[in-house]
Amino acid sequence: MKRLSGSITVFLSFVLTMVLGLFFTMSEVLRFFCLKKQTDRASLISVESCFADYCRPLWEEYGLLGVDLSYGKSELDKETFEKRFYRYLDENGNADGTHFFQAYPKKAGLLDYSVLTDNDFSGLVREAAKSVENNVGSDMISMLSELTDKVKSAEERSGGLSDLAESGEDVMNGNAPPASVSTVPGSEPSEETKEKIRGCPNPLINVFPVGIGGILKTVLPVDADISKESLMISKSERASRRTLESGTMQTDAPKAHEKLLYDYWLSKTFRTYTQEARENSVKYEMEYVICGKDSDVENLKGTVWRLLLLREGLNMASICKDSARVGETETLALIIATLLTQPELKDVVKYVILALWSYVESILDLRTLTDGGKVPLIKSPADWNSDLWTLITDIYTGRKAKEGSGLKVDYNGYLLAFAAMTPVKTSAGRACDLMEEHIRRSEDYKNIRMDRLLYRGDLLAEYQAKPLFLSFVPLFTGEWKVYDFSYRRRLSYVDGEELLTASKGPPQEAG
Repeated sequence: MKRLSGSITVFLSFVLTMVLGLFFTMSEVLRFFCLKKQTDRASLISVESCFADYCRPLWEEYGLLGVDLSYGKSELDKETFEKRFYRYLDENGNADGTHFFQAYPKKAGLLDYSVLTDNDFSGLVREAAKSVENNVGSDMISMLSELTDKVKSAEERSGGLSDLAESGEDVMNGNAPPASVSTVPGSEPSEETKEKIRGCPNPLINVFPVGIGGILKTVLPVDADISKESLMISKSERASRRTLESGTMQTDAPKAHEKLLYDYWLSKTFRTYTQEARENSVKYEMEYVICGKDSDVENLKGTVWRLLLLREGLNMASICKDSARVGETETLALIIATLLTQPELKDVVKYVILALWSYVESILDLRTLTDGGKVPLIKSPADWNSDLWTLITDIYTGRKAKEGSGLKVDYNGYLLAFAAMTPVKTSAGRACDLMEEHIRRSEDYKNIRMDRLLYRGDLLAEYQAKPLFLSFVPLFTGEWKVYDFSYRRRLSYVDGEELLTASKGPPQEAG
Protein backbone atom coordinates (compact mmCIF):
# COMPACT_ATOMS: atom_id res chain seq x y z
CA MET A 1 0.00 0.00 0.00
CA LYS A 2 1.37 3.37 -1.00
CA ARG A 3 1.80 5.83 1.88
CA LEU A 4 0.78 9.48 1.36
CA SER A 5 2.94 12.22 2.77
CA GLY A 6 2.08 15.84 3.38
CA SER A 7 3.81 19.07 4.32
CA ILE A 8 2.94 22.59 5.28
CA THR A 9 4.95 25.65 4.64
CA VAL A 10 6.05 28.08 7.29
CA PHE A 11 4.04 30.80 5.56
CA LEU A 12 0.86 28.72 5.67
CA SER A 13 1.48 28.02 9.36
CA PHE A 14 1.67 31.74 10.07
CA VAL A 15 -1.49 32.39 8.04
CA LEU A 16 -3.39 29.58 9.77
CA THR A 17 -2.28 30.83 13.18
CA MET A 18 -3.47 34.36 12.34
CA VAL A 19 -6.82 33.11 11.02
CA LEU A 20 -7.42 30.95 14.07
CA GLY A 21 -6.36 33.84 16.33
CA LEU A 22 -8.83 36.13 14.59
CA PHE A 23 -11.56 33.48 14.88
CA PHE A 24 -11.00 32.95 18.60
CA THR A 25 -10.69 36.70 19.20
CA MET A 26 -13.99 37.40 17.41
CA SER A 27 -15.57 34.53 19.31
CA GLU A 28 -14.42 36.08 22.58
CA VAL A 29 -15.66 39.52 21.52
CA LEU A 30 -19.06 38.01 20.74
CA ARG A 31 -19.01 36.16 24.05
CA PHE A 32 -18.07 39.38 25.88
CA PHE A 33 -21.12 41.24 24.57
CA CYS A 34 -23.32 38.25 25.31
CA LEU A 35 -21.95 38.26 28.84
CA LYS A 36 -22.81 41.94 29.08
CA LYS A 37 -26.41 41.21 28.09
CA GLN A 38 -26.49 38.20 30.38
CA THR A 39 -25.25 40.06 33.47
CA ASP A 40 -27.47 43.04 32.71
CA ARG A 41 -30.53 40.80 32.60
CA ALA A 42 -29.39 38.80 35.64
CA SER A 43 -28.91 41.96 37.69
CA LEU A 44 -32.40 43.20 36.75
CA ILE A 45 -34.00 39.88 37.64
CA SER A 46 -32.12 39.88 40.95
CA VAL A 47 -33.25 43.40 41.82
CA GLU A 48 -36.85 42.51 40.98
CA SER A 49 -36.51 39.34 43.07
CA CYS A 50 -35.48 41.45 46.06
CA PHE A 51 -38.55 43.64 45.62
CA ALA A 52 -40.72 40.55 45.26
CA ASP A 53 -40.04 39.83 48.95
CA TYR A 54 -42.76 42.32 49.92
CA CYS A 55 -44.86 42.11 53.06
CA ARG A 56 -47.79 39.95 51.97
CA PRO A 57 -50.42 41.09 54.54
CA LEU A 58 -49.76 44.71 53.59
CA TRP A 59 -50.48 43.91 49.95
CA GLU A 60 -53.41 41.58 50.50
CA GLU A 61 -55.24 43.81 52.97
CA TYR A 62 -54.28 47.33 51.88
CA GLY A 63 -52.93 47.12 48.32
CA LEU A 64 -49.51 48.51 49.31
CA LEU A 65 -46.06 47.08 48.60
CA GLY A 66 -43.04 47.28 50.85
CA VAL A 67 -40.01 45.13 51.69
CA ASP A 68 -39.58 44.69 55.43
CA LEU A 69 -35.96 45.67 56.04
CA SER A 70 -36.14 44.27 59.57
CA TYR A 71 -36.99 40.73 58.38
CA GLY A 72 -38.99 40.04 61.53
CA LYS A 73 -36.34 41.44 63.86
CA SER A 74 -36.69 44.37 66.24
CA GLU A 75 -34.29 46.56 64.25
CA LEU A 76 -33.52 47.41 60.63
CA ASP A 77 -31.25 44.80 59.01
CA LYS A 78 -29.80 46.11 55.76
CA GLU A 79 -27.14 43.38 55.75
CA THR A 80 -29.74 40.62 55.37
CA PHE A 81 -31.22 42.42 52.37
CA GLU A 82 -27.79 42.59 50.72
CA LYS A 83 -27.12 38.90 51.43
CA ARG A 84 -30.38 37.95 49.76
CA PHE A 85 -29.52 40.22 46.83
CA TYR A 86 -26.12 38.50 46.49
CA ARG A 87 -27.80 35.09 46.49
CA TYR A 88 -30.15 36.15 43.69
CA LEU A 89 -27.17 37.46 41.69
CA ASP A 90 -25.41 34.15 42.16
CA GLU A 91 -28.41 32.10 41.06
CA ASN A 92 -29.23 34.27 38.06
CA GLY A 93 -25.61 34.61 36.94
CA ASN A 94 -25.40 30.86 36.27
CA ALA A 95 -22.14 30.57 38.18
CA ASP A 96 -22.51 26.82 38.65
CA GLY A 97 -21.83 24.29 35.92
CA THR A 98 -19.86 24.67 32.69
CA HIS A 99 -21.09 26.79 29.80
CA PHE A 100 -20.09 29.76 27.71
CA PHE A 101 -21.77 32.50 29.80
CA GLN A 102 -20.83 31.88 33.39
CA ALA A 103 -20.67 35.02 35.56
CA TYR A 104 -19.72 35.29 39.22
CA PRO A 105 -21.21 37.92 41.57
CA LYS A 106 -18.57 40.19 43.00
CA LYS A 107 -20.68 42.66 45.02
CA ALA A 108 -24.33 43.24 45.94
CA GLY A 109 -25.18 46.49 47.69
CA LEU A 110 -28.17 48.60 48.72
CA LEU A 111 -26.74 52.07 48.23
CA ASP A 112 -29.73 54.34 48.95
CA TYR A 113 -33.36 53.67 49.75
CA SER A 114 -36.67 55.23 50.74
CA VAL A 115 -39.27 53.89 53.16
CA LEU A 116 -43.02 54.45 53.01
CA THR A 117 -43.01 57.07 55.78
CA ASP A 118 -40.30 59.34 54.34
CA ASN A 119 -41.13 63.00 53.65
CA ASP A 120 -44.38 62.97 55.64
CA PHE A 121 -45.54 59.60 54.27
CA SER A 122 -45.06 60.59 50.62
CA GLY A 123 -44.23 57.04 49.57
CA LEU A 124 -47.39 55.69 51.16
CA VAL A 125 -49.55 58.41 49.57
CA ARG A 126 -48.08 57.83 46.09
CA GLU A 127 -48.39 54.05 46.36
CA ALA A 128 -51.96 54.30 47.59
CA ALA A 129 -52.81 56.57 44.66
CA LYS A 130 -51.23 54.16 42.20
CA SER A 131 -53.13 51.20 43.64
CA VAL A 132 -56.51 52.79 42.81
CA GLU A 133 -55.78 54.99 39.80
CA ASN A 134 -56.91 52.37 37.28
CA ASN A 135 -60.29 52.11 39.01
CA VAL A 136 -61.01 55.83 39.23
CA GLY A 137 -61.87 57.95 36.23
CA SER A 138 -61.59 61.70 35.85
CA ASP A 139 -65.31 62.05 36.67
CA MET A 140 -64.80 60.37 40.03
CA ILE A 141 -61.84 62.63 40.83
CA SER A 142 -63.90 65.72 39.91
CA MET A 143 -66.82 64.54 42.04
CA LEU A 144 -64.53 63.84 44.98
CA SER A 145 -62.96 67.28 44.65
CA GLU A 146 -66.39 68.93 44.44
CA LEU A 147 -67.71 67.07 47.49
CA THR A 148 -64.61 67.96 49.51
CA ASP A 149 -64.86 71.62 48.53
CA LYS A 150 -68.54 71.80 49.52
CA VAL A 151 -68.01 70.12 52.87
CA LYS A 152 -64.95 72.25 53.53
CA SER A 153 -66.94 75.37 52.74
CA ALA A 154 -69.65 74.25 55.16
CA GLU A 155 -67.01 73.53 57.80
CA GLU A 156 -65.56 77.02 57.43
CA ARG A 157 -69.02 78.54 57.83
CA SER A 158 -69.43 76.47 60.99
CA GLY A 159 -66.25 77.87 62.48
CA GLY A 160 -64.16 74.71 62.10
CA LEU A 161 -65.71 71.33 62.84
CA SER A 162 -62.52 69.75 64.11
CA ASP A 163 -61.94 72.46 66.69
CA LEU A 164 -65.56 72.38 67.81
CA ALA A 165 -65.61 68.61 68.03
CA GLU A 166 -62.43 68.52 70.09
CA SER A 167 -64.10 70.73 72.69
CA GLY A 168 -67.75 69.95 72.11
CA GLU A 169 -68.72 70.94 75.62
CA ASP A 170 -68.06 74.56 74.65
CA VAL A 171 -70.82 74.30 72.09
CA MET A 172 -73.24 72.54 74.41
CA ASN A 173 -72.74 74.66 77.53
CA GLY A 174 -74.26 77.98 78.45
CA ASN A 175 -71.39 80.18 77.26
CA ALA A 176 -71.46 79.62 73.51
CA PRO A 177 -74.21 80.07 70.91
CA PRO A 178 -75.08 77.36 68.38
CA ALA A 179 -72.20 77.06 65.90
CA SER A 180 -74.13 78.13 62.83
CA VAL A 181 -76.16 81.05 64.20
CA SER A 182 -74.02 83.70 62.55
CA THR A 183 -72.79 81.80 59.51
CA VAL A 184 -75.57 81.92 56.94
CA PRO A 185 -74.73 84.30 54.08
CA GLY A 186 -77.54 86.76 53.38
CA SER A 187 -79.48 85.80 56.51
CA GLU A 188 -77.18 86.84 59.30
CA PRO A 189 -78.43 88.73 62.36
CA SER A 190 -77.17 92.18 63.06
CA GLU A 191 -74.14 92.75 65.26
CA GLU A 192 -76.42 93.90 68.06
CA THR A 193 -78.44 90.67 67.82
CA LYS A 194 -75.25 88.60 67.77
CA GLU A 195 -74.13 90.20 71.02
CA LYS A 196 -77.46 89.44 72.63
CA ILE A 197 -77.28 85.81 71.41
CA ARG A 198 -73.80 85.43 72.87
CA GLY A 199 -75.13 86.57 76.22
CA CYS A 200 -77.89 83.95 76.27
CA PRO A 201 -77.58 80.41 77.62
CA ASN A 202 -77.45 77.83 74.84
CA PRO A 203 -80.99 76.44 74.65
CA LEU A 204 -79.76 73.15 73.19
CA ILE A 205 -78.49 72.02 76.57
CA ASN A 206 -81.71 73.02 78.32
CA VAL A 207 -84.28 71.70 75.85
CA PHE A 208 -82.48 68.66 74.40
CA PRO A 209 -79.97 67.11 76.83
CA VAL A 210 -77.77 65.71 74.08
CA GLY A 211 -74.12 66.35 74.88
CA ILE A 212 -70.98 64.65 73.69
CA GLY A 213 -71.56 61.62 75.89
CA GLY A 214 -75.17 61.04 74.87
CA ILE A 215 -74.93 61.66 71.15
CA LEU A 216 -74.66 57.96 70.25
CA LYS A 217 -77.77 57.09 72.26
CA THR A 218 -79.64 59.81 70.37
CA VAL A 219 -78.69 58.97 66.78
CA LEU A 220 -78.20 55.19 66.96
CA PRO A 221 -80.89 52.55 67.53
CA VAL A 222 -81.37 51.35 71.10
CA ASP A 223 -80.11 47.88 70.20
CA ALA A 224 -77.09 49.14 68.21
CA ASP A 225 -74.01 46.93 68.67
CA ILE A 226 -71.21 49.40 69.38
CA SER A 227 -67.67 48.04 69.34
CA LYS A 228 -65.61 48.10 72.54
CA GLU A 229 -62.30 47.52 70.69
CA SER A 230 -59.25 49.68 71.40
CA LEU A 231 -55.80 49.96 69.84
CA MET A 232 -53.27 47.66 71.48
CA ILE A 233 -50.21 49.68 70.47
CA SER A 234 -49.48 52.39 73.02
CA LYS A 235 -49.69 56.01 71.94
CA SER A 236 -45.95 56.60 72.16
CA GLU A 237 -45.26 53.60 69.88
CA ARG A 238 -47.74 54.50 67.14
CA ALA A 239 -46.43 55.63 63.77
CA SER A 240 -48.44 58.84 64.05
CA ARG A 241 -46.64 59.81 67.25
CA ARG A 242 -43.23 58.12 67.52
CA THR A 243 -40.01 59.39 65.98
CA LEU A 244 -39.86 57.61 62.63
CA GLU A 245 -36.82 56.05 61.03
CA SER A 246 -35.99 57.33 57.58
CA GLY A 247 -34.29 56.21 54.41
CA THR A 248 -31.21 57.70 52.79
CA MET A 249 -32.81 58.88 49.55
CA GLN A 250 -34.73 62.07 48.85
CA THR A 251 -38.43 61.32 48.35
CA ASP A 252 -40.66 63.14 45.88
CA ALA A 253 -43.76 64.81 47.30
CA PRO A 254 -47.11 63.56 45.95
CA LYS A 255 -48.87 65.59 43.25
CA ALA A 256 -52.34 67.10 43.70
CA HIS A 257 -54.17 64.32 41.85
CA GLU A 258 -52.25 61.70 43.85
CA LYS A 259 -53.56 63.24 47.08
CA LEU A 260 -57.14 62.98 45.79
CA LEU A 261 -56.58 59.36 44.79
CA TYR A 262 -55.03 58.72 48.20
CA ASP A 263 -58.22 60.03 49.88
CA TYR A 264 -60.24 57.70 47.69
CA TRP A 265 -57.95 54.82 48.69
CA LEU A 266 -58.59 55.62 52.36
CA SER A 267 -62.33 55.41 51.89
CA LYS A 268 -62.14 52.13 49.94
CA THR A 269 -59.57 50.45 52.18
CA PHE A 270 -60.57 51.27 55.76
CA ARG A 271 -63.88 50.22 57.28
CA THR A 272 -66.53 52.42 58.91
CA TYR A 273 -69.41 51.98 61.34
CA THR A 274 -71.81 51.19 58.48
CA GLN A 275 -69.54 48.53 56.93
CA GLU A 276 -68.50 45.01 57.87
CA ALA A 277 -65.48 45.16 60.17
CA ARG A 278 -62.06 43.75 59.35
CA GLU A 279 -60.97 40.74 61.38
CA ASN A 280 -58.30 41.21 64.05
CA SER A 281 -58.54 44.99 64.01
CA VAL A 282 -60.40 47.88 65.53
CA LYS A 283 -63.84 48.15 63.92
CA TYR A 284 -64.19 51.83 63.05
CA GLU A 285 -61.05 52.48 61.05
CA MET A 286 -62.02 55.57 59.07
CA GLU A 287 -63.36 57.10 62.27
CA TYR A 288 -59.89 56.61 63.76
CA VAL A 289 -58.26 58.24 60.72
CA ILE A 290 -60.48 61.28 61.33
CA CYS A 291 -60.40 61.47 65.15
CA GLY A 292 -57.31 59.56 66.29
CA LYS A 293 -58.77 58.41 69.63
CA ASP A 294 -57.79 55.19 71.43
CA SER A 295 -61.11 53.34 71.28
CA ASP A 296 -63.81 52.66 68.73
CA VAL A 297 -66.43 54.30 70.97
CA GLU A 298 -64.51 57.56 71.24
CA ASN A 299 -63.77 57.63 67.52
CA LEU A 300 -67.42 57.01 66.67
CA LYS A 301 -68.51 59.76 69.08
CA GLY A 302 -66.05 62.24 67.61
CA THR A 303 -67.09 61.45 64.04
CA VAL A 304 -70.81 61.62 64.76
CA TRP A 305 -70.31 64.91 66.60
CA ARG A 306 -68.44 66.41 63.64
CA LEU A 307 -71.19 65.21 61.34
CA LEU A 308 -73.85 66.69 63.59
CA LEU A 309 -72.15 70.09 63.58
CA LEU A 310 -71.72 69.96 59.82
CA ARG A 311 -75.35 69.02 59.20
CA GLU A 312 -76.53 71.75 61.60
CA GLY A 313 -74.60 74.34 59.63
CA LEU A 314 -75.92 73.06 56.30
CA ASN A 315 -79.47 72.84 57.60
CA MET A 316 -79.27 76.35 59.04
CA ALA A 317 -78.21 77.58 55.63
CA SER A 318 -81.16 75.78 54.04
CA ILE A 319 -83.86 76.86 56.47
CA CYS A 320 -82.87 80.52 56.36
CA LYS A 321 -83.62 80.46 52.63
CA ASP A 322 -87.04 78.90 53.23
CA SER A 323 -89.39 81.89 53.55
CA ALA A 324 -92.32 79.80 54.79
CA ARG A 325 -90.40 78.28 57.69
CA VAL A 326 -88.68 81.56 58.50
CA GLY A 327 -92.16 83.10 58.68
CA GLU A 328 -93.28 80.40 61.13
CA THR A 329 -90.22 81.06 63.23
CA GLU A 330 -90.81 84.82 63.30
CA THR A 331 -94.40 84.27 64.47
CA LEU A 332 -93.30 81.98 67.30
CA ALA A 333 -90.43 84.32 68.21
CA LEU A 334 -92.83 87.27 68.49
CA ILE A 335 -95.16 85.25 70.76
CA ILE A 336 -92.31 84.16 73.04
CA ALA A 337 -90.80 87.66 73.23
CA THR A 338 -94.19 89.14 74.02
CA LEU A 339 -94.81 86.59 76.78
CA LEU A 340 -91.42 87.51 78.21
CA THR A 341 -92.47 91.17 78.03
CA GLN A 342 -89.33 91.84 76.03
CA PRO A 343 -90.43 92.30 72.39
CA GLU A 344 -87.03 93.75 71.54
CA LEU A 345 -85.61 90.21 71.87
CA LYS A 346 -87.71 88.98 68.96
CA ASP A 347 -84.71 88.68 66.57
CA VAL A 348 -82.61 86.91 69.21
CA VAL A 349 -85.36 84.37 69.85
CA LYS A 350 -85.87 83.93 66.10
CA TYR A 351 -82.29 82.83 65.47
CA VAL A 352 -82.23 80.63 68.56
CA ILE A 353 -85.37 78.86 67.30
CA LEU A 354 -83.83 78.46 63.83
CA ALA A 355 -80.73 76.94 65.44
CA LEU A 356 -82.89 74.55 67.49
CA TRP A 357 -84.87 73.54 64.43
CA SER A 358 -81.69 72.95 62.41
CA TYR A 359 -80.27 70.92 65.27
CA VAL A 360 -83.29 68.62 65.45
CA GLU A 361 -83.24 68.20 61.67
CA SER A 362 -79.58 67.23 61.96
CA ILE A 363 -80.41 64.53 64.50
CA LEU A 364 -82.89 63.03 62.02
CA ASP A 365 -80.25 63.24 59.28
CA LEU A 366 -77.72 61.35 61.38
CA ARG A 367 -80.19 58.58 62.12
CA THR A 368 -80.61 58.05 58.39
CA LEU A 369 -76.86 58.26 57.71
CA THR A 370 -75.83 55.82 60.44
CA ASP A 371 -78.52 53.43 59.20
CA GLY A 372 -76.84 53.33 55.77
CA GLY A 373 -79.04 55.88 54.02
CA LYS A 374 -78.32 59.18 52.28
CA VAL A 375 -79.42 62.77 52.83
CA PRO A 376 -79.12 65.77 50.49
CA LEU A 377 -76.03 67.87 51.06
CA ILE A 378 -78.07 71.06 50.68
CA LYS A 379 -81.78 70.65 51.35
CA SER A 380 -84.68 72.16 49.47
CA PRO A 381 -87.94 73.00 51.35
CA ALA A 382 -89.41 69.71 50.10
CA ASP A 383 -86.53 67.75 51.66
CA TRP A 384 -87.15 69.10 55.17
CA ASN A 385 -88.36 66.55 57.71
CA SER A 386 -88.92 68.06 61.17
CA ASP A 387 -91.81 70.30 62.19
CA LEU A 388 -91.46 73.39 64.36
CA TRP A 389 -94.33 72.33 66.61
CA THR A 390 -93.14 68.74 67.20
CA LEU A 391 -89.41 69.15 67.78
CA ILE A 392 -89.29 67.29 71.09
CA THR A 393 -91.39 64.47 69.66
CA ASP A 394 -89.05 64.18 66.68
CA ILE A 395 -86.09 63.80 69.04
CA TYR A 396 -87.50 61.10 71.29
CA THR A 397 -89.51 58.96 68.84
CA GLY A 398 -86.53 57.79 66.80
CA ARG A 399 -87.81 59.44 63.64
CA LYS A 400 -85.42 59.50 60.65
CA ALA A 401 -84.91 61.87 57.74
CA LYS A 402 -86.04 60.87 54.26
CA GLU A 403 -83.40 60.63 51.56
CA GLY A 404 -84.78 63.53 49.51
CA SER A 405 -83.42 64.75 46.19
CA GLY A 406 -80.41 66.56 44.73
CA LEU A 407 -76.81 65.67 45.61
CA LYS A 408 -77.22 62.97 48.24
CA VAL A 409 -74.31 61.79 50.36
CA ASP A 410 -74.14 58.77 52.65
CA TYR A 411 -72.22 58.30 55.90
CA ASN A 412 -69.12 56.98 54.13
CA GLY A 413 -69.16 59.91 51.70
CA TYR A 414 -69.07 62.40 54.57
CA LEU A 415 -66.21 60.48 56.18
CA LEU A 416 -64.31 60.55 52.91
CA ALA A 417 -64.72 64.34 52.84
CA PHE A 418 -63.63 64.63 56.50
CA ALA A 419 -60.54 62.51 55.77
CA ALA A 420 -59.74 64.66 52.72
CA MET A 421 -59.85 67.76 54.93
CA THR A 422 -57.51 66.15 57.45
CA PRO A 423 -53.83 67.04 56.81
CA VAL A 424 -52.18 64.25 54.81
CA LYS A 425 -49.45 63.82 57.39
CA THR A 426 -52.07 63.25 60.09
CA SER A 427 -54.34 60.90 58.14
CA ALA A 428 -51.42 58.88 56.72
CA GLY A 429 -49.86 58.53 60.16
CA ARG A 430 -53.12 57.22 61.58
CA ALA A 431 -53.53 54.90 58.60
CA CYS A 432 -50.08 53.49 59.45
CA ASP A 433 -51.24 53.01 63.05
CA LEU A 434 -54.14 50.89 61.80
CA MET A 435 -51.99 48.84 59.43
CA GLU A 436 -49.39 48.12 62.10
CA GLU A 437 -52.14 47.30 64.60
CA HIS A 438 -53.74 44.77 62.26
CA ILE A 439 -50.56 43.15 60.87
CA ARG A 440 -48.85 42.85 64.28
CA ARG A 441 -51.68 40.67 65.52
CA SER A 442 -50.09 37.94 63.39
CA GLU A 443 -47.16 36.26 65.16
CA ASP A 444 -45.00 36.28 62.02
CA TYR A 445 -45.21 40.07 61.74
CA LYS A 446 -45.26 41.17 65.37
CA ASN A 447 -42.33 43.58 64.81
CA ILE A 448 -43.60 45.18 61.60
CA ARG A 449 -43.02 48.93 61.33
CA MET A 450 -44.11 51.11 58.45
CA ASP A 451 -40.93 53.18 58.70
CA ARG A 452 -38.87 50.08 57.85
CA LEU A 453 -40.76 49.15 54.70
CA LEU A 454 -38.64 49.88 51.64
CA TYR A 455 -40.51 50.98 48.53
CA ARG A 456 -37.68 52.46 46.44
CA GLY A 457 -33.96 51.76 46.32
CA ASP A 458 -30.70 52.14 44.39
CA LEU A 459 -29.00 48.75 44.13
CA LEU A 460 -25.48 47.99 42.90
CA ALA A 461 -24.69 44.66 41.25
CA GLU A 462 -21.15 43.70 40.16
CA TYR A 463 -20.21 40.59 38.19
CA GLN A 464 -16.95 39.02 37.10
CA ALA A 465 -16.47 36.58 34.21
CA LYS A 466 -13.39 34.72 32.97
CA PRO A 467 -12.26 34.85 29.33
CA LEU A 468 -12.67 31.55 27.50
CA PHE A 469 -11.33 31.71 23.93
CA LEU A 470 -8.42 34.07 24.62
CA SER A 471 -6.31 31.20 25.96
CA PHE A 472 -6.04 29.97 22.33
CA VAL A 473 -4.71 33.30 21.12
CA PRO A 474 -0.93 33.60 21.56
CA LEU A 475 -1.19 37.39 21.89
CA PHE A 476 -3.27 37.02 25.09
CA THR A 477 -1.48 34.06 26.66
CA GLY A 478 0.13 34.66 30.00
CA GLU A 479 -1.48 35.79 33.19
CA TRP A 480 -5.15 35.00 33.69
CA LYS A 481 -7.60 37.89 33.17
CA VAL A 482 -11.21 38.61 34.20
CA TYR A 483 -14.04 40.90 33.00
CA ASP A 484 -15.85 43.29 35.35
CA PHE A 485 -19.50 44.30 34.83
CA SER A 486 -21.20 46.83 37.13
CA TYR A 487 -24.87 47.94 37.17
CA ARG A 488 -26.57 50.49 39.37
CA ARG A 489 -30.35 50.26 39.20
CA ARG A 490 -33.20 52.17 40.81
CA LEU A 491 -36.40 50.27 41.36
CA SER A 492 -39.60 51.73 42.79
CA TYR A 493 -43.05 50.29 43.31
CA VAL A 494 -44.39 53.65 42.11
CA ASP A 495 -42.06 54.73 39.29
CA GLY A 496 -40.82 51.38 37.98
CA GLU A 497 -37.25 50.47 37.03
CA GLU A 498 -34.44 52.70 35.82
CA LEU A 499 -30.85 51.80 34.90
CA LEU A 500 -28.74 54.58 36.40
CA THR A 501 -25.24 53.47 35.40
CA ALA A 502 -23.71 50.49 33.61
CA SER A 503 -20.00 49.98 33.17
CA LYS A 504 -17.83 47.22 31.73
CA GLY A 505 -14.16 47.12 32.40
CA PRO A 506 -11.39 45.74 30.22
CA PRO A 507 -9.90 42.35 31.11
CA GLN A 508 -8.31 42.66 34.52
CA GLU A 509 -5.77 40.59 36.39
CA ALA A 510 -7.47 38.15 38.69
CA GLY A 511 -7.04 39.00 42.33
